[in-house]
Amino acid sequence: MKKLAFYSKQVSKSISKKLASLEITYSDIAIQLFFVIVVIALLFNINTAFTKGQDNIRRIQEEEQRLDDIYAENKRLRELEKYFSSVEFRRTYARDSWNLAEEGETLYYIQRPPELEIEFLQKNEDPILLRDNLYWWKRLIFGS
Repeated sequence: MKKLAFYSKQVSKSISKKLASLEITYSDIAIQLFFVIVVIALLFNINTAFTKGQDNIRRIQEEEQRLDDIYAENKRLRELEKYFSSVEFRRTYARDSWNLAEEGETLYYIQRPPELEIEFLQKNEDPILLRDNLYWWKRLIFGS
């Protein structure tokens, strides 16, 4: 243990002699520390700018997709507007909604039942098997 303490004192003395010959002052250490802090801050700002740039690119792509969808919807609505303003649609709408006819035409009104009734078949408790040859021969020969 004594030897270890002796060697550590010798090492610290030699380091102090070498540092004394280098003449490092507290201002040098402070300047180096300042530059390290500036570099860390710049790296943090670069990382933040890169991340925000990626978010902005993603948002721009989403907005471009929404804009394309809006353009497609606008095109579809313009085509519908052209159809609704056409003479054919007006004639069809007047005939169907207001029962109007052109000169010389006669309109007939067909009254249809409001709903068709669906009749459900009752469940057969005694099903007929298609592979039951005896049943089919009896029906063929004897009827019923």
